[in-house]
Amino acid sequence: MSSVQAARIAREMRTPRRHIALQRADALTSLAGGLTVGREQGRLWGESVPSRGVAKRMSLAYYKRYRMVYDLVGATIVPPVLPEGYVWTPWERGQEDRHALVKFHSFRDEIDSEVFECLGDYHGCYQLMKDIALQAGFLPDATWLITVPSPPTAVGYEDCGTIQGVIVSETTGCIQNVGISPVHRGQGLGRALVERCLLGFQSAGMKRVTLEVTATNAAAVELYKHVGFQVTRTMFRQLDLEYSAIG
Repeated sequence: MSSVQAARIAREMRTPRRHIALQRADALTSLAGGLTVGREQGRLWGESVPSRGVAKRMSLAYYKRYRMVYDLVGATIVPPVLPEGYVWTPWERGQEDRHALVKFHSFRDEIDSEVFECLGDYHGCYQLMKDIALQAGFLPDATWLITVPSPPTAVGYEDCGTIQGVIVSETTGCIQNVGISPVHRGQGLGRALVERCLLGFQSAGMKRVTLEVTATNAAAVELYKHVGFQVTRTMFRQLDLEYSAIG
């Protein structure tokens, strides 16, 4: 690595990012095709090098993600029981706003709202939920809310968990967003959602279920592994971070 390349990386490390402030690059991993790439805590970042006369440059981030698979063939899944005070709310048409609100509360301060910008905005979550529900393979039996009913003397309810399922082939189902509101975490609700969703896919005759998760979301990765999912593929999702004039 030349001193010029090292100096440029040092400048980039000090440059504020629109989404992420880069704090440390462990190593330069490649310099090819006009892209300088570094590695930081499971995330790759880079800077595209413009051709002569181009007045802008593009900073990129690459988030490491896992594809995980659960084998339903011969699997015995015990119907999950929720803690006292929580109830299952099955899917009904018109619930997109309820699922969207739980998504927003669950993801707005998490790494996934950086990887998928729509998860950090309620309207983005609502549009995402509408799109999921309109898919041809949308599976109501794999789509659930966890709800806290209000006391008899009060009016309303509080949704605190969401999951959605979509059939993507004759034998495969795909879990969409699994979200638990922060104040309701630590009670096994996430595992209960995943297991209830798996039962829905099993009833629909699926042989396997897939999902994708950001690698740095350690709690989610461990949850899925404990349930029985296995990592089958590692991917990197590219994000454009900023455009800035070159002096």
